[in-house]
Amino acid sequence: MPVTDQKKGKEGRGAATGYGALVSLPAGDRHCLSQGTEDALAFHPLGLELQGGCAIVEPLVLLPSTNRECIMNRDIAAQFIKMLTNLDQCLAKAEAHAEAKKFNVENFFNERLIVDMLPLSKQVLICCDSARAVVATASLSEPPVLGDDPKTMADLRAHVAKTIAYLQGKLEADFSQYASGHYYPYWAGGKGMDGHSCVHEYGIPNFYFHLTMTYALLRQAGVDLGKRDYLGGLNLQ
Repeated sequence: MPVTDQKKGKEGRGAATGYGALVSLPAGDRHCLSQGTEDALAFHPLGLELQGGCAIVEPLVLLPSTNRECIMNRDIAAQFIKMLTNLDQCLAKAEAHAEAKKFNVENFFNERLIVDMLPLSKQVLICCDSARAVVATASLSEPPVLGDDPKTMADLRAHVAKTIAYLQGKLEADFSQYASGHYYPYWAGGKGMDGHSCVHEYGIPNFYFHLTMTYALLRQAGVDLGKRDYLGGLNLQ
C-alpha cells in the first residue's frame, strides 16, 4: 500500500508531510498496511486518525520536560518495587516446588538456558543492581553496595528484600535533575553515562532483561509460574 504525500502529490513508501505520514486506506480500515508503513507506524504510538479515506500517522509529541522527571522517576522506583516483590514471590514458589519434589532448593542457583550464560542467582543480583543504579543515579546519590554473596535461596531473597527497602526509602527523593547524574558501571573500563542514558537506555532495559530471564529459568526448571506471577496485581477499573 503506497504512502501518499498529499501536499506534494507524490506517492512512495514512507513519504510524509509536515502533518505526519499519510497512508491511503479505505475509510474505517486500520489494518491493511504494507510492511513498510507498519514499521513506520510502530514509532508513532499516537496511532491513526482517519480523514477522508487517509490515515494520518501523527508524529510523536513529547510533553515539556518541566515537572515530568519527578513523576516519571518516582513511578519507575515504585514499579521496580512492585516487580521485585513479584520476583520474590516467584523465588518463594521455587522454594515450595523444591520442597514438594524433595530436592535442594539451591539447585536453582546454577540454572542456565545454555552453558555460557550467567546462572539464575546472578540474574537476580544484576536485576537488583540495575534498580538500585537507576534510582541512585536519578537522585544524584551513590548506589549502596550491599556486598552480598548469596549462598542460599534465603540469602538471595534477603538481597531482594534489601533492594526493595532501599527503593522504598527513595520514593520521595528529588529526581528533578536526573539527567545530570552520572553512572560508571564496573564493566565499562572507566567510561560512564549520564543520568538519562542510565535510566532509559541502560538501567530499565537491563532490569527487565534479567527479571524476565529469571522468570524463564524458573519456569524451565518446572516451577509452576504464569504471567500473573510476573505482572502481579493490576489496577483494573
